Amino acid sequence: AIDKMKRKNLDFIVLNSLNDKGAGFGVDTNKVTIIDRDGTVTEGALKPKTEVAKDIVQHLMSII
Repeated sequence: AIDKMKRKNLDFIVLNSLNDKGAGFGVDTNKVTIIDRDGTVTEGALKPKTEVAKDIVQHLMSII
């Protein structure tokens, strides 16, 4: 993911967890990790996907 972020010149990238029970596809919850260009890693908790979306938007707002 870090290589992809660098290749595409992104400010951050969001990783979906596929290893945690209740996270990923086919369920209403997810757990993500946000990695910033400077290497800062923010791990999220398992939560409803609507809350995950809010977290991503909040992160975006914090860097613009």
